Amino acid sequence: RWRRNCRRRRNPPLLISSHRLSLFYVVIFSIQFKLGIKKMPLSLPDVITAAVITAAVVIVGWYVAHYLTAKRDQTNKRRDLRVEYLIEAYRRLEFAGNRPLTNDVATEFEKAVADIQLFGTPRQVELAQAFALGFAEKGTHSLDPLLNELRQELRKELNLESVEPSIKYLRITYDKKRKA
Repeated sequence: RWRRNCRRRRNPPLLISSHRLSLFYVVIFSIQFKLGIKKMPLSLPDVITAAVITAAVVIVGWYVAHYLTAKRDQTNKRRDLRVEYLIEAYRRLEFAGNRPLTNDVATEFEKAVADIQLFGTPRQVELAQAFALGFAEKGTHSLDPLLNELRQELRKELNLESVEPSIKYLRITYDKKRKA
């Protein structure tokens, strides 16, 4: 009757699984082996002690694994977010560089410098601030040191080969007579 009822039910009654039971016996036999006892009568307190020790080891293992996984996930998420923002800042600076200053270009400069100051390395922040100060004083300043630093750092983060430090800009101008 019990077997017939188990077949009908979707969730049979909970039983100790064979791998948990075998782990329990491994613990008991390893204790016997270390103590040099060939056959040790198992009393109820010994069985309970071994079960508690096994459960404690499993619980601590779960906690440690969860903690390390959460820490790794947080580190990976932080790295991905940082790389995403720095790539966008690089693109904005490269877009705005060597172009006539318009409202759109000025906005791109401001956003890029703000992102670098938030997510960049100390060297990148220093270069972004030097660019901002130089641009504020003279109305123009070289982007090359900042763009080179961003490019090298991003390529390193993305496990890409290093490239030569000079950056070449492509700017296409339109004439009224010719299209390009």
